[in-house]
Amino acid sequence: MMSGCANMGSCLLSKGKRSHCWAVAALALAFTFSWTTSFAAGSALRASDNGFDFGHAGIDFKLFHTVVLRNEGAKDITLRSANVPCECTSVQIMDTLLKPGESTSVRISLDTYSLFGPNTKQFSIQTSDPNIPKFEYPYTCTVGQWPQGLKPDPINLFFLPGHKTKKVSIPNPALDKVTVTLVDQADPVYTVAIARPEARKGERAEVEVTPKEGLRPGTYFSSFRLRLDRSDGAGPVLLNIPVKIVRY
Repeated sequence: MMSGCANMGSCLLSKGKRSHCWAVAALALAFTFSWTTSFAAGSALRASDNGFDFGHAGIDFKLFHTVVLRNEGAKDITLRSANVPCECTSVQIMDTLLKPGESTSVRISLDTYSLFGPNTKQFSIQTSDPNIPKFEYPYTCTVGQWPQGLKPDPINLFFLPGHKTKKVSIPNPALDKVTVTLVDQADPVYTVAIARPEARKGERAEVEVTPKEGLRPGTYFSSFRLRLDRSDGAGPVLLNIPVKIVRY
């Protein structure tokens, strides 16, 4: 997202700001979601997911995720206000009035500057749906800790004008083998390619990130998640890589 839209604790965007702030986020609505059904019985409000694990990330970076809300009922639903648990979280709602069949993006920004270790948080949105007057959304992250030494190098990417492809390597100092896959990315303003998906003990996996051509002038903040499957049979490790792109 553009930097001018990334620093609000909770934000209900006016129509005048939508075209500027949500040109990228609107593209997310083109994807197909599997709508969750964990809300109260009879609720018309559905979400694209029940919660989000940001994974392992460095200290003092911004991480992003978009959850999509849809009105599957026969009456309008108003999203009245967002309540965040701390200054580390901002929530931006694209549209506050959902007519039947309409959807809206809710973009979550998590700033890790004041966090360390495992964190579990939750924000809420007040709604006019009598069956779910408060939409609650949990999210987790682990900051500044890297299991089995699986720490990305570098832990974030910064692209100035003229910068093209950059690499992130993931050393494997302890396990027999790790396998890396891309889980998701917060925005479509860059591409992520897994250049070397496997790393045996003492080796490095590699990921290549390339900003897309033709980006408008501005500063874009984003992030993407990698899944590391481990040969020791333990659960996968999620790594979150922040991305900052500057274009003049």
